[in-house]
Amino acid sequence: MLCGKCGAQVGDDFKFCPECGTPMPVVRKAAEKALNQGEEPLEKVKAEAAEAIGEVKEAVEEAKDDLREIGAEVKEELSDVAEKAEEVKEKNADKISDAKDSVEDKVKKVKKDVAEIEENAKQAVKEETEKEKSNKMENPVKQKNEAPVDAKKAQDKKRITNFIWCMAVLAIAVLIACMARANQKVPVELDNFITITYDGYDTEGTAKAHFDKKAFVADYGEQVEDINGLIADCIDGNLSEDEGLSNGDKVVYQWDVDAETAESNYKVLLSYNDIEDTVSGLEDLPDTTGMVFPDSADIRLNNSDIDGMDMDELRSALNEIYARHGYIFHNEKYQKEFESYSWYEPTVDADDWDGDTELNRVEKYNVEFLKNAIKELKEKAA
Repeated sequence: MLCGKCGAQVGDDFKFCPECGTPMPVVRKAAEKALNQGEEPLEKVKAEAAEAIGEVKEAVEEAKDDLREIGAEVKEELSDVAEKAEEVKEKNADKISDAKDSVEDKVKKVKKDVAEIEENAKQAVKEETEKEKSNKMENPVKQKNEAPVDAKKAQDKKRITNFIWCMAVLAIAVLIACMARANQKVPVELDNFITITYDGYDTEGTAKAHFDKKAFVADYGEQVEDINGLIADCIDGNLSEDEGLSNGDKVVYQWDVDAETAESNYKVLLSYNDIEDTVSGLEDLPDTTGMVFPDSADIRLNNSDIDGMDMDELRSALNEIYARHGYIFHNEKYQKEFESYSWYEPTVDADDWDGDTELNRVEKYNVEFLKNAIKELKEKAA
């Protein structure tokens, strides 16, 4: 048959027009009824088709609004992450540059001091030697009479020379210490920076392992030249199990560490052990007796979820969304049905109900989805 909106050819089993998305059951049913029975005028058919098209457009606009909102949130979060990463990079770059400059300055100063000490020692020895030669040549008699004085000068000279050489040795030792420190490897203990947390319900719990990068950087950031590179290249791990957990289960955090690269590239000696932990703190699994879709508050339903469901099942799925929020039904049938379940706590009269504040975004979507499914099923049965 042809689409009543755009005129495209549509198969008999199609629910929506493949060109414009118009719901076909509504248009097809109205058209058949008008052609076969002649009871409804063409204007009514058009009105019903226009109403269906309007509902589709509203759903599309709502979806677009949701996507824009989600996109803006994601964009803002990515921007924050990028800014923080740039701040950390700049901060660490300044620290690394300052540390390098400090070590280089110290090494240059020590080398300069050693050179000056050696030059002064050589110059002193040279001057004393020339002075002795000059004294011997100018006044041999006086030198003979002053032999005791020369002996004392020789001793003083020896003491000065020894002192100079001691200072030179000390300076060389300081230089060696600075160079050794520059090549010294930093011992790092990893186990103290892992935290394992648990969430969900008993028998269906999940586990997450968190590496406290902030604390790690605070402890070792000044000792390790490129600590962010060390974390990215050499430190990782995973849990032996992270879902379907019960209280009392054992989980193990297993390190995935490249100790060789850490030692050769970052001058770091990593020490670590696999961490065993016991699952605890999971809540008891909630009672979902009688629920058609227990997760309809968290997961959006689709056509495959309701395939083959009859009218009563669809209405029960719709009403249980209200019932989970304590909705008190005027319909005695539904009220008695939900009162038989322990999880139902009637708190909000139907006259006081405000779906906009009581339901979350997923629940609102599922309510409209189920209402449309019920409407389509009614029209097929008409």
